[in-house]
Amino acid sequence: MAINFGSVGFLIGRKLILYVDNNYNEFRNRMTPPGFLLQLESSLFFPLSSLWRPWYPIIGNTKITKCFVQQRNKQTDNGTKYNGHGNRTLVEKIADNGGIKLAHRALMKYHKEKICIMKRYYIV
Repeated sequence: MAINFGSVGFLIGRKLILYVDNNYNEFRNRMTPPGFLLQLESSLFFPLSSLWRPWYPIIGNTKITKCFVQQRNKQTDNGTKYNGHGNRTLVEKIADNGGIKLAHRALMKYHKEKICIMKRYYIV
């Protein structure tokens, strides 16, 4: 189950964050997801809005973005000693980290609900 949440959850979370980033100005004034996200949310066991809303201000938060850029600029490729330019890949790195965080949150919520169900039915 962790592999499913890790791979699929990461990809979905990453795409959500990239989508929100690409359409940030449209979403800034209204805090409701578009129609296709509402349809997806109705088929899941957790609300998507609780997962993607915390990522709204991340691109505008200069402290966080500077941290990402500095961290990326410190990394070099061992074979070529090439410095990976942090500004070029900033949105991708934020989306990667956000996708992992969203997948982990979803997995923890799943485990918490699973334990509650097991306690309800198996422990008297």
